[in-house]
Amino acid sequence: MTEKRRILKPAFGPPLSGLLAAAIMIAFYLGLITLTSDWFYAWAQFSDYRWWIASLAAGFGLQVGLFSHLRRLSAAGAKGARSAVTASGTLSTVAMALCCSHYLATFLPIIGLPFLSAAVAGLGQYQVEFFMLGLASNLLGIGYMLRLISARRAVAAGEP
Repeated sequence: MTEKRRILKPAFGPPLSGLLAAAIMIAFYLGLITLTSDWFYAWAQFSDYRWWIASLAAGFGLQVGLFSHLRRLSAAGAKGARSAVTASGTLSTVAMALCCSHYLATFLPIIGLPFLSAAVAGLGQYQVEFFMLGLASNLLGIGYMLRLISARRAVAAGEP
């Protein structure tokens, strides 16, 4: 007995899905810093790294928009694309979180993890490298999505 899986269509169009994903990523960044510090400091950090954060969020948003578009083209192409968006989005989010993780060094001893304080505090010096890693991941994910979309269009047009 074979079972048909129902593929859910995205609730929003590709552009709105991408904008929403980018906004959520920026909100995550601001929320994380606000939790470890305060709103004014979070805003100051965002101002200092605004181009990095905006680039990461825009890249992730573009990937989500492309993924949404790919799902509209073909449910079959969404399998590999879902993995690419998940991996790249996770890496971008981790890159943003790692750049702020040194703020957690003050809280780790309180929650019983004093041995991690030194390691986490040392991550602050690699903020730009983490941002570059996240951007590289975004570019790879975008390239992969564009390749999948191109392949789906070629199949739909009957090209070999």
